Amino acid sequence: MTRPGDAQRIEAEIEALFTNAAKSQEGLEEVQASLARYACVLTSSYIEAALRELILLYTKQRADESVVRYVESTWSFLRAPNMEKILQVVGRLDPEYRQALETQTLGKIKASVDSIYANRNNIAHGRRSGISLGQVRAYYSDVKEVVSKTRVVVGV
Repeated sequence: MTRPGDAQRIEAEIEALFTNAAKSQEGLEEVQASLARYACVLTSSYIEAALRELILLYTKQRADESVVRYVESTWSFLRAPNMEKILQVVGRLDPEYRQALETQTLGKIKASVDSIYANRNNIAHGRRSGISLGQVRAYYSDVKEVVSKTRVVVGV
């Protein structure tokens, strides 16, 4: 279960990883590759935590405490989300939310979220992932934009 502040904690860890990786010595390609895989998994975790926090905040603003408790206790089905899963969750709140978010996340932003998802699955299942730290950094920036746009669309 996500605790309040998990997304912020994960975000700080990702930022620290990028900062520390930039300071590492040239020629440590294997370390950079490992950091890229770790950053990818963290970025996927960030999406999960941020969306859980948004959904809980949305619920707290609109529902009785018993409904909030129910949502908190059952909100574990969003694992390693791609853009379609994010849109489905937002669409369950209101179909208009889905349409608005989908319109705002076409193209590069959608591709970034889907790349994080695909690479995270490859990493988690022991398959190769050629993702670089620079790619994860760019994807992470787009992921943060998706979280921000989701927050605006659902009004929290």
